Amino acid sequence: ADFLTLAAAFCAGSVAEGRAMQHATPGTILSMENIWVIRNVGKNNISRFMAPPMARTVLSSSGRGFYYIVLQSITALSCALLFFLTYAHAKAKSNHSKVSLIEK
Repeated sequence: ADFLTLAAAFCAGSVAEGRAMQHATPGTILSMENIWVIRNVGKNNISRFMAPPMARTVLSSSGRGFYYIVLQSITALSCALLFFLTYAHAKAKSNHSKVSLIEK
């Protein structure tokens, strides 16, 4: 089950990074540069430091079944967050374009 979860998480992470880059807005906190910093700090530093001890703790205390549920819950939460942020960005972008059309 781990290899399926890892593959799914890798694909989900790649899609999330692509969507973040697609919706990056220059001059804001979600600019391309800030997204790369968040990605490098979060994905490469914090998660690689915290994941092994957390996985060992969950596996030793609750077993493989609960470990699988935790991994799938994290993936589902990440997916829901991605869809929510994409929706919020699209809505804000459509409201901004309506305002700019009215102002012209």
